[in-house]
Amino acid sequence: MILNLFIFVFFIQQIFCEQILQATLVDGDFQIKAKVGTPPIDQILMLQFGQNQDNVLGYFIFDKSIIKYDNQYYTQFLSQLTLYDMLKSSTANIDSSVIDSPGLYDNYGGYVSGNTVQDVLEIGNVKFNYKFISAIEAPDLHDPYLNGLVTFDRYQDNIFDIMYQQKVIKTRDYILTSFSSFDQKQTPILNVNFQYDLDQYSNNYRYPSNQMNNGKTFQIKAYGIYVNDQDVTDNIKFRIITFDEPFELNQVKIPMDLFNLIQQDIEILNIIQNGQIPNCPNCQCQQTKILPTFKVISEEYVFEITPNMYTSYLLGEEGKYNYCRIRLVGYDNSFSFSYQLSLYSKIPIMYQKASNSLRFIGNKTVGHQKIEILIPVMSFFSGANLIILIMFAFHIYKKYKFVTREYYRDNRYIKVE
Repeated sequence: MILNLFIFVFFIQQIFCEQILQATLVDGDFQIKAKVGTPPIDQILMLQFGQNQDNVLGYFIFDKSIIKYDNQYYTQFLSQLTLYDMLKSSTANIDSSVIDSPGLYDNYGGYVSGNTVQDVLEIGNVKFNYKFISAIEAPDLHDPYLNGLVTFDRYQDNIFDIMYQQKVIKTRDYILTSFSSFDQKQTPILNVNFQYDLDQYSNNYRYPSNQMNNGKTFQIKAYGIYVNDQDVTDNIKFRIITFDEPFELNQVKIPMDLFNLIQQDIEILNIIQNGQIPNCPNCQCQQTKILPTFKVISEEYVFEITPNMYTSYLLGEEGKYNYCRIRLVGYDNSFSFSYQLSLYSKIPIMYQKASNSLRFIGNKTVGHQKIEILIPVMSFFSGANLIILIMFAFHIYKKYKFVTREYYRDNRYIKVE
């Protein structure tokens, strides 16, 4: 009886319990905690978003033997960390040949070199086999990468793709949400939650899937672009919304031709060129009221970018200075506002590589927009229909009265037997 109950509870957990992986922003980089090998070794791995095959450094974890081969890099970046040791892990499957990662000097200053290893990686309570470079050298690499690097992009399989391939989770889909917290010194910290092993019968899947464009990045097409409710779609050459780098902090990017268009207003031009508004407490002042609100309409969703999403208030020590910083920039050919959408609008983003689509949980949909447009139209027609019905009924009533009167006049002298 108890065994059956345990099996039932375990089965229910496997079906309905979703997993959470938390990443924290430290010194400009996102970090996650994991365990690798047997016995498991605690690791702090860096996350990179939005890479593709042209500039990816690759999956790697630094091996303990790097002390011997690259002592300078170890002393500078790794000496305070617990390093993985492929030779001491009983589950490590080591390829004897040494390979270089495909990193580019332009992006990273160098590359990593080591053995390809397959070992057990543990994320949360999920264990799976993970293939990576066990790095023993980091030639000319000039940045710290903690214990190693994992990437989330459209081109490569990420850790959730690998988990799904090994049937330890139910779906490849994952949801990104962001929130702020504070450390012991009350310094704000940005956190990102990866929600994975999703329940495909949850309300999250009731929101429509927006198909992505073909290519190597997470991006969708914009079909309508509005500035303060004015349609400027025809003036914008590139109508792309990018979600490939979801956490570019406090910066909204818009296409360059749209950026130039809004600066035709001399007041907006002056604010953007200055980059800030002095003496504007909490970014609530007369000048912020003239900043534009953008509406971007995709196949399934209506996104709104309001001034509070691209302004931030800075207060100096002892209140000696304060100003509102403007974080709106022109970009080559696309919009980018994932961070603001998640943090300020509280819209989680679901990434669906298998179906080549994205969902935006809780965001206004095109269907809602159509309903809002139709409501006054329907109200007008409902009112018009009511008037027509009343007039028709009145006409029938008058006709009935006339026929009745004629009948009475023609038959009033007829005697009924």
